[in-house]
Amino acid sequence: MKNTKKVLGITVVIIGIIFCFTACGDGGGGDQDIYLSGNITISPSAYGPVGTALTAIYSGTETVSYQWKKDGANVGTNSNKFTPMEEGKYTVTVSAKGYKSKTSAAVTVTGGGGNVAVTNVTLNQSSLSLTVGGSATLTAAVMPDNATNKNVTWSSSNANVAGVNNGVVTAVEPGTAAITVTTADGGRTATCAVTVTGGGNPNQKTTIVFDNTGGICAVSLYDDYRRRDEDKIAEVPAGRLSDGIEYTPGDAVPFYFLYTVNLKGVSGFTLNYVPQLGKDQIMVRINEGYATTIPIPKLNETVSSPDQLLSNMSYLLIQNNSSFTFILLRGSSIIMPDYSSSSLVNSGERARYTINPGAVSPYQLLAGADYNAFPGSIAGFEAGRVYSFVYDGNVSLISEVEIKLENVANNSGESGGGVGGSTFTITGIPSQYNGKYILLGLSSNEYVLGFQNVNMSTENITLCLIKNGSVSLPMWDVSGDNPVKYSGNITGDFYGLLYNTQTFDANTGSPTAYIMFSNVTLSNGGATRSWSQGQEGGF
Repeated sequence: MKNTKKVLGITVVIIGIIFCFTACGDGGGGDQDIYLSGNITISPSAYGPVGTALTAIYSGTETVSYQWKKDGANVGTNSNKFTPMEEGKYTVTVSAKGYKSKTSAAVTVTGGGGNVAVTNVTLNQSSLSLTVGGSATLTAAVMPDNATNKNVTWSSSNANVAGVNNGVVTAVEPGTAAITVTTADGGRTATCAVTVTGGGNPNQKTTIVFDNTGGICAVSLYDDYRRRDEDKIAEVPAGRLSDGIEYTPGDAVPFYFLYTVNLKGVSGFTLNYVPQLGKDQIMVRINEGYATTIPIPKLNETVSSPDQLLSNMSYLLIQNNSSFTFILLRGSSIIMPDYSSSSLVNSGERARYTINPGAVSPYQLLAGADYNAFPGSIAGFEAGRVYSFVYDGNVSLISEVEIKLENVANNSGESGGGVGGSTFTITGIPSQYNGKYILLGLSSNEYVLGFQNVNMSTENITLCLIKNGSVSLPMWDVSGDNPVKYSGNITGDFYGLLYNTQTFDANTGSPTAYIMFSNVTLSNGGATRSWSQGQEGGF
């Protein structure tokens, strides 16, 4: 009997142990009693209106999945974000395999008393094809339907191709553009790709016009970066438009610039300036059957800073006021003047030299048997400078000017000031020369009136000096008895009075008669000088 009780006791203990392992080991296949390390919250954590995005924030390190519930019913899974579109109490539960799940506190969402945020916007068309002059209407759908602020704005990536106004798209010229609608609330966007084709006037020639109306110097345009004579398309004076030029259409046509630069106070000096790579050209689309206007960048837009030098060379201008001929030497080597086939500079002539920057000491003028050094006040010829000298038995420095933006002469045809900054007013100029005159005062009673960018050979006009209120003989030599006919273009710092209706003797090339502009008046500080047609009327 005792043995039987012992066996029964041992059996009860074993059954109890088995029951404990079974009941306590895995909970019958449920979650283990291992808790997630972090906490789960919802932002915003309190009241929120319908359409407000909710974000679940889990602070632990485990990889978890998400289950959103509304009033206890599943509404969204596997994302930490959820946007409720109905009123109710929302919770989110995070879980991970092998861990007990955690549920957030409830967030109440209501439709009353708050804004309904915009969640998306769409367009009724994702692409449009239009011809020039055509139009189409795009319709924007803002979501949700009960969004509080459904206002939108419209924009075009290229209004020159397609413009948009309240969803109405208008085709302007061939090309592509993107029309974008943006919601005021939340900045949601949708885009429609627009392609514009055709629509050109079949009777309109394909032409280009270069616009240099904002420029202060003449600009030459080339179709090749080498800028050879055969590559030249046009030369556009400062302040002017070019004539229309028939041209081959193209999607990306390059044009290359060369600026003709003159300097203030440096008579007769011209520099051909090519901007640095990247600023020396423009790429444009030329549409068939259209007149395309191409803006020429202003000179100041081609430099990296106002102090940038427009050349890395040095320039010498030497006026020979002696009775001898001279040559320029560097050591024992003869330096040739620019634009000349002769090294000799005769009496009365002025020569220009382009040299590498460096010491002055190797340079000297040889006149007859005399060697003439340059002034000791100059240690070296610096890059980007123009040095003006006079030789009259000795070499004297007249001026030294840096070739940079502030020293560039404005050749756009705006009225210029005279010596000492005097202000001049001119009336009675013929209309074809309006806006093209420049006035230079030489002394208190001597003035030179000039017109820029006028072709003298075709318009048949000559230069003259106004002195003491009257007109002297045509320049070059205002004191000579045999005036010289001048045929060419007025550019840079060359000034004079232009008058027309010249007739020339076919044998001598000298003017035989002329007619002045009528009733031209010059005013300077209250003093008025006038002359009229027929004054100084013949030779």
